[in-house]
Amino acid sequence: MTIYLDDNMTDRVLIALLRKSGHDVVTPGEAGTSGQLDAEHFLFALSNGRAILTWNYKDFEPLHELVIGAGGSHAGVIVVRKDNRKGKDMKPAGIASALNKLDQAGQPLKNSLIRLNDWR
Repeated sequence: MTIYLDDNMTDRVLIALLRKSGHDVVTPGEAGTSGQLDAEHFLFALSNGRAILTWNYKDFEPLHELVIGAGGSHAGVIVVRKDNRKGKDMKPAGIASALNKLDQAGQPLKNSLIRLNDWR
């Protein structure tokens, strides 16, 4: 997968696991977009043909709806929802594993909003 990570997904272990699995990953630090607004992160991902991976479903679900509702297109929005229960939130290894399952299943990402928690 060709992925852009939101600011909140820049865990070094996660990045290493994703790259080890063969995913093409770009971080905000590498892209020069650290600290920008979510809309700017989404625009970077959209402009570069990358799906965006984020914890921030509250902002990216409406951005997805806006782009699709306006007749636009994007490479995919992959959100990880926090369970807010100790020991239940997905850790880097679980995120990488779920992303690999999603990739292996051939699930189309284009113009999709994927909740990665469903791929555990």
